[in-house]
Amino acid sequence: MKTLLITVILLSFSILSSSQTEEIEVKNLADKYASGKINLETYRQIGKEWQDLISFFGGFPGLPVNDLTKEVELKKVFSYGNIPLKVIYDRIMEWSAINFGKLESVLHYSSLENGKIILKGYFEVFYTTDYQSFFFGKKEKSSKVKCYHTYIFTIKDKSLKIEVLDLKYIYYFPSYTIGTTYFPSSEIESPLTSLYPITDSDPIEWKGRLDLLNQTNIKISELMNSIDKYISNKSVDYNF
Repeated sequence: MKTLLITVILLSFSILSSSQTEEIEVKNLADKYASGKINLETYRQIGKEWQDLISFFGGFPGLPVNDLTKEVELKKVFSYGNIPLKVIYDRIMEWSAINFGKLESVLHYSSLENGKIILKGYFEVFYTTDYQSFFFGKKEKSSKVKCYHTYIFTIKDKSLKIEVLDLKYIYYFPSYTIGTTYFPSSEIESPLTSLYPITDSDPIEWKGRLDLLNQTNIKISELMNSIDKYISNKSVDYNF
């Protein structure tokens, strides 16, 4: 009976499932109930909370995970009608200088002959998270974190492949004092994959983790499109 109940509830949750990662999250909740870690009432409650959050975000921010490395890797290919390799290469270098400042601080490899550029940089991600207030219950706040990553550009005549990998967050914690004890500011590095499984964390953390993944995905998509637009607009830049 318990197995049947798990199956029924699991199927109702899976209506919104669209990726392997989301299925793992849903199964993770079912496993908690099956193993006795949570009771039926809690299972139903947090299951509904999970489903409501997925609906709120318009779906699960399922970033592609490499089956071998278990790391998130994003890839996109752009095609250009008649733009040669050298022009694409030069435009990427220009775009990088505009967006990252001094190239020597982020450029780790470049070869026009091989059609390859490797950059390591970061961008800031703004996201919304919940927290428990002592007097007012659950509250919402805005947070910010740096997302470090690696770009691999592979260039051919008329086409470009962009890969973004090695994504990790650097969380900053300001200094504070408790009584007479001073705690200095600190930073903690954590890979993006440490956010999974989201349902292993306390439910109050779910919104923050989902929004962080969602905003990271949006930011990377914006950066890729920005590179594509800069390459495509070469003729516009020189049309004066």
